[in-house]
Amino acid sequence: MYRLQTKLSQAKVAKLLKLDCKDRISRWETGVAGPCVVNLFRLAIIYKASPQDLFPETWQTIEKQLLLPDQACDILQSNQGSITA
Repeated sequence: MYRLQTKLSQAKVAKLLKLDCKDRISRWETGVAGPCVVNLFRLAIIYKASPQDLFPETWQTIEKQLLLPDQACDILQSNQGSITA
């Protein structure tokens, strides 16, 4: 768990995110709920991890919903030349 690796309490993370209490952190960690997009990116910064590493099950579920296995390679190959920095 990333929070424990950073040696931060739920209360400290809640304070960094400007949340009133640590209950939301607990709910996110247990999978009862998930953070909004802004807090997801804030957590990624705090923990120095990517959003997909923080919530891998959610990432995989969304990825599976978006791409069928046979379409994934075609889409990725066709987008390689069009991605710009």
